[in-house]
Amino acid sequence: PGVLTRTLLNAGVRVVALESNSAFLPNLESLENSLDGQLKVIYGDFFRLDPLANGTVKPPAMCSDNLFETMGVAAVPWRADVPVKIFGILPQKRERNILWRLVFALYECSSIYRYGRVELNIFISEKQYK
Repeated sequence: PGVLTRTLLNAGVRVVALESNSAFLPNLESLENSLDGQLKVIYGDFFRLDPLANGTVKPPAMCSDNLFETMGVAAVPWRADVPVKIFGILPQKRERNILWRLVFALYECSSIYRYGRVELNIFISEKQYK
């Protein structure tokens, strides 16, 4: 697994890993089977959640409703504890657009934010940070 997944697993955290590259899925699924429920692997791309196009969503893009249902996460009020903590590295290719989509979804309480407060721990480039 990647550096973030490995670090979280070593810390004893239950991890749901979204993998957008199908070539890596067999190794991750093998690791999933050996960890007795600590790791769940899903073919998907967090940064392609809830695409704006209408019609059928083809993996690795996915809908947040399907993702949260698969993870077993139910919506909670915003005053409740954080139901999900997300860790990731933002791809620099579409970094600015992805950040704006996340901020806009927060403003609308849509996408991942329909489930309550979500803690985002995302690594971004120095350029976008500034």
